Amino acid sequence: MFKGRQPLENAPYWYNTPLEKLDFEWSPEETREIERICEKIHKNIEEEGGMTPYERWHAAMWGEDKDRMFMGIPHNNPYAVKVLDSAADAYKPIDIYQFPKQYVKAHLMMMARFKLDYSCMHNTNYGEDMWGGLSAMIEYGNPIIKGEPPIKCLEDLEGMPIPDARKDGLYPGYIWAVREYRRIVEKYKLPIVVWPSICPSPALLAMMGMMGWTEYSIALRKNPELAKACTEIGTQFLCGFGKALVDEAQVDALTMCAQDGGFPCTNEKNLWIADHYRRVGETICQYSKDKAGKELYMGWGLAFMGKSQEFFETTYEHGGQGPVGTTFNGGTGGQGACDLDKLADWCHERELYLSFTIEDHTIEFGTPSEIEEAIKQQIMRHKDKPKFGPSFKPTYFTSFENVEIGVAALKKYGRYE
Repeated sequence: MFKGRQPLENAPYWYNTPLEKLDFEWSPEETREIERICEKIHKNIEEEGGMTPYERWHAAMWGEDKDRMFMGIPHNNPYAVKVLDSAADAYKPIDIYQFPKQYVKAHLMMMARFKLDYSCMHNTNYGEDMWGGLSAMIEYGNPIIKGEPPIKCLEDLEGMPIPDARKDGLYPGYIWAVREYRRIVEKYKLPIVVWPSICPSPALLAMMGMMGWTEYSIALRKNPELAKACTEIGTQFLCGFGKALVDEAQVDALTMCAQDGGFPCTNEKNLWIADHYRRVGETICQYSKDKAGKELYMGWGLAFMGKSQEFFETTYEHGGQGPVGTTFNGGTGGQGACDLDKLADWCHERELYLSFTIEDHTIEFGTPSEIEEAIKQQIMRHKDKPKFGPSFKPTYFTSFENVEIGVAALKKYGRYE
C-alpha cells in the first residue's frame, strides 16, 4: 500500500503550494532589472540583423529556409546561475530552484549575455519526491533520491495518486516561472521561443524515482507487470504536466528526456514502452491544438547517445516520432558512442530535428582555435540539413570566454549565403 509522500529535504517555503496560491511579486528594483535585460535582448537582435530568434527557431523545427542555422545550446539551469552571479560562485543553482523569480531572471540573462537563439529552461524536478521515497535538494543540481527506491511490488502502488503539477512539490513553482517568462516575453515584445521541459520520460520516472535503475531493468524481464504499472503512472503524470504548461504558459515547445540507452529498447518484450512515448507526444500536441490553437514542437533530450540510433528507429516505427505538431520530432543531445553523422542522415531523411554537441572537453578546455575548428567541422558536415542544430554544451566550469567563442563560431559558420 502506498505510504504517502515524504517531505523533500531543503524544500523552499512554498513547497506543495498550489499554483493559484503562489504570491511571488516583483519589486520596483527587480522590475527595472527585467526591463534592462529585455532592452539588451532587443539590442542583440537588432545588431545581428536577419531573422529574429523566434523566426529562426520556427524555420529550423519546420525545416524551412533561414538566415543561419539555429543554435541548440542545452546550457540547462546551473550555467544560467553562473551567469546570474557573474561567475562569482556565490549564488548556487539551488537558489533558482527555490526562488522562481530568480529562475526567470537567470534564463533571461542567458539570452542577454550570450546572444543566444533560446534559453534552455530545464525542469527543476524529476519527481524524486512524488512516489514515497526520501529525497533532497542539493546546491549544484536537481534534487536527488536518498536511500532505497520506494516501489518494490505492485502492492506498493495501491492508492498512489497521480501527482498534479499545478499543486504538488516543486512543480507549481516551475510552472509559475515558465508562465512568468511568457508574460515578460509578451509584455516586452521579445521575439523569442518559450521552450521548457517535462523531463524525464515515463520510463525514467519509474527508473529514477519509483523502482531504481537496476530494479526496473530486471523487472522488464522478471516482473513486467510492475514495470508497466509504474510506467503508466509516469505517462499519466507527464500528460497532465504538459497540459498544465500549455494552459498556463502557452509554450511553443517542450523537451522530454528520453534515456535512450537506459534499457534494451529493441527487445520485442519491451516495445510497449515506445507506446508510452507516443501517448505523451500525441496527447500533449493534440491538447495544444485544441486549447491554445498552435502546433507545439516536442523533442527529446537524449541522455545516452550510444543507443540513439536504435531508439529513434524503434519509436519511429511505433508512432513516437513524426511530423511537428503531432508527436515528438527528433531531439537534442550530447556526444556518445553511436555514429552521430549516420543518425543525422537518418533524421534528415524523415524530417526530424536533431541537435548534438561538440565534445564537452573541447568547449571547457579547448583553445579558441580548437573550439572554432570543432564547431566548423560539425557545421560543414550538416549544413545541408535544414533541421539540424549545431551545438555545444557548456559545463558549469566552462569560462564565459569559451562560450562567447563557441557562439561566435556557430554564427559565423552557420550563416547561409
